[in-house]
Amino acid sequence: ISRFRSTSAKDPSQHTFSAHLKDEAYAAIERFAEEKDISVSEFIRRALLERLEDEEDIRAADKAMAAYR
Repeated sequence: ISRFRSTSAKDPSQHTFSAHLKDEAYAAIERFAEEKDISVSEFIRRALLERLEDEEDIRAADKAMAAYR
């Protein structure tokens, strides 16, 4: 499990933030969340955590490539 994954929704170390989205973007998020039968918040949480994991993988790959050269 990634270090970014949350273990509890009631974890006091969790933080809340807000973002401003155009109607079209929010509607798209709502559609995707509904298709997955999850809340908009859960959809956004998962998307952000996946992106963080991807960025870590990219950094690790870049570091490995630099060391290889």
